[in-house]
Amino acid sequence: METKTILQPLMTVEEVLKKLPDSFVVFMNRKTKCVGCLLQRFCTLQDVSATYQIPLQELIAELEEYIPESNQIKRSSQ
Repeated sequence: METKTILQPLMTVEEVLKKLPDSFVVFMNRKTKCVGCLLQRFCTLQDVSATYQIPLQELIAELEEYIPESNQIKRSSQ
């Protein structure tokens, strides 16, 4: 099975939440207003990082904690 990195800086919040529904916790814990926002289909992880002053790789790493282990997906930090 080929492994893929699934989280990229230009992915939208909506795409992330569709792939990793439980990752909403990261957005809530970081006190963003992303979950439920009408702009989540347009805002990228890069936008969230800049808007909320969260280091991009840190945000991605936190979101990737919600990748199920059974998926054998390569995390972006590798």
